[in-house]
Amino acid sequence: MKKTKFKGFLYLGIATLILFYASVLYRGGGFSGLFTLTLFGAMAGAGILYTAGYRLLGAAPAWAAMAIGLVVCLVGCKESGTALLLWALTCGTPLAVSLVWSRREKIRPLSIAALPLAGGIWLSGALLYSKLHFGSWALNASVAQIADKYLAAVEQMEQIYRRIYPEGFPEQLTKMLEMMRGMDRVIGFFCIVFIAYALFGTFFLSVWAADRMAEKRILGGWYSLIPSRGISWIFMLGYFFAMFLAEPRYTNIMATFHLFGFFYVFTALYALLQFLRRKNCGRFLRRLIIGGLFALAYCSAGNSLVSVYSLLMMAGLVIATMPRVIIVKKTP
Repeated sequence: MKKTKFKGFLYLGIATLILFYASVLYRGGGFSGLFTLTLFGAMAGAGILYTAGYRLLGAAPAWAAMAIGLVVCLVGCKESGTALLLWALTCGTPLAVSLVWSRREKIRPLSIAALPLAGGIWLSGALLYSKLHFGSWALNASVAQIADKYLAAVEQMEQIYRRIYPEGFPEQLTKMLEMMRGMDRVIGFFCIVFIAYALFGTFFLSVWAADRMAEKRILGGWYSLIPSRGISWIFMLGYFFAMFLAEPRYTNIMATFHLFGFFYVFTALYALLQFLRRKNCGRFLRRLIIGGLFALAYCSAGNSLVSVYSLLMMAGLVIATMPRVIIVKKTP
């Protein structure tokens, strides 16, 4: 067996083992904090490995491995709703990519074709989870479940404070606890939103990593992902208009704008990366700076008008709407 084929089968096997571990973890402890962290890790890890296996072996072996992964999830979880959700969130990207990459090799046409398809798979898994768990196709049931877990955590916090203040809570602490209880639905909504943001990022991470793990890189320059001037002006006008909408429409629309705003975060970070390259900054330091800024942008998306995310997004908008953008066309 050639080394390339061995690596491909190894990647597919490890990805399936990741799904097995996550599903058994769910069966042992339910939708716990540890399972949630494992799910985030599986979205990136299994997604990268399945996509890399596809690049090295072709579509048929990757599809067979993902089909085995689905069986593993169903057997391991022993609960079809969570099994389908786990499989959809981890295999949505490699499945969508494997359907179109052979015809759309470059990053921009690949993203245009595969990203909506992957989004459909993720959404289908989430809707099936809601239907099988709560009897409703609406994602509000999942939001309510997260809100209940959040309220339970607040209740535990309150029990700890009762031991610290047996004579009664200070007024400031009482107000803080009341405010936290009133944020349960907001917290549930933003948890769903941040999962969507993470899936959006893992799509590009999986494609980038798989392209580098394969013997031949075919994606080309990622500068092509920078939105055009016309689209950027429309986005900017829509973003500022949405800021004046009333609740609850404001929250839903702004969450969508923040999702696509990551393209402008990428624009700013890509320009910064090229600047650091021109200044002969070391590779490790470049990755540390860009990776750190992206992590901060992800954690601060939608939190306030002045945050790492908003500053990078605005910088990216300025770059994308300038008459001439001077960016070195070099693949990161």
